Amino acid sequence: MTGKVFAVLWLEDPVILGKGARKAPQRYADLAESLIGKFLGATPQPSETLIPAPWGTHIETTSGTTPVDLHFLNCALLKLLAKQPTINEPLDEGLSIPERNRLLFDIVRLRFRKATPLETILRFAYQTNARFTSPLKRLNVREMCERIQAYRVIQAEKDARDSIPGRERQAAAGRESARRRSESFIKLLVDTVRVWPAGKKITQTALAEKTGVSERTVRKYWRSIPCLTADSTGKTLCPSGSNPEKDKNLYNAPLTAHIFCRETEVRDCLYYKAHFASQNRRGAQPEMPRTPDSGWDNPEIAMAYRASELAYEDALRRARARTNAHSRKKLKHQLGIAGVQGNKAKLQEAIALARMKFEDLRQIRETLISQSAFFKYLDYIEFRSIYALRQAYRRGAVARAMCESRMATATCRNECHS
Repeated sequence: MTGKVFAVLWLEDPVILGKGARKAPQRYADLAESLIGKFLGATPQPSETLIPAPWGTHIETTSGTTPVDLHFLNCALLKLLAKQPTINEPLDEGLSIPERNRLLFDIVRLRFRKATPLETILRFAYQTNARFTSPLKRLNVREMCERIQAYRVIQAEKDARDSIPGRERQAAAGRESARRRSESFIKLLVDTVRVWPAGKKITQTALAEKTGVSERTVRKYWRSIPCLTADSTGKTLCPSGSNPEKDKNLYNAPLTAHIFCRETEVRDCLYYKAHFASQNRRGAQPEMPRTPDSGWDNPEIAMAYRASELAYEDALRRARARTNAHSRKKLKHQLGIAGVQGNKAKLQEAIALARMKFEDLRQIRETLISQSAFFKYLDYIEFRSIYALRQAYRRGAVARAMCESRMATATCRNECHS
């Protein structure tokens, strides 16, 4: 900047400043200012420094473009920065870790808009990450690049499918949907057969009732079900009620390679599936999932266990929330009774206990580096909590006053009549 020429960008949606304004649009506008300064090689200045040159004899204005959108402006700046050659100077000093993460993500994804090898994306991302004053962790950068590369591959496949004419694309989608549906039915039947009781005969009717599908569907995929178990010699055994000489295509080797090889793994998978569903029900009691009997070698079992563990943690959180809500309701009821009885010591005891808990939370807040919304508005939450306790006591006191007033009115009427 020479101090004689200035550029003014009008926004379609103005960013409101002030104490009560939203912080996200302000941070987005600050990012645009930082990117403009980075692209022009200039240093952003405060708004108070934008004053006319005192030695200028006159001021000329030239009309420019129409108002721009702040999001499109940031995207265009990031795209232009991504095309610039990488240099070793620091990139946007003073940004926090989430802001650096978002900036690096935008620069990399706008640089590679098509399917690109992962090594190329990683090389550019590592070079860009090195320009930060405090670079991000290489593991996080690699995971980011893997997500970008996977999304670009999916986008390229979708573009390839969209390039096919409509009728052919519709027919291909129908065949793919039928294939997935067929595989899901076969997997359901196989999983049910592998945990079938040893002394019970497998029939098409019994298998249909057990799996919840129609008997016609079981009859359709009956020959695709692989053999049940293996004996000590390693030879496969055919399902009950089948003829080995007639059912030559009963054993499907490609399918068997993709399913569980042991019955314990199937039982574990079915257990974790049922446990996950039960823990996600409303009002479910938290129950810790058991460890898998088949071990941790199968990644599918390990992921199912982790999903069940997360469902248990969520159920535990909801159960604690229900318990706390019940405790608050019970405390307010007790305060209402104390208000009716005129026991103000009960209210003071409840307020002192609440302030003690919030004081412990303040000590925890001092140890946090990044505070959540709960800790930012902790003082307001304390005020509202104490206000709710006073209101519960006040309702009981008002009820007592109204009762005394009615009793006094009735006594006065009786004295007047007498």
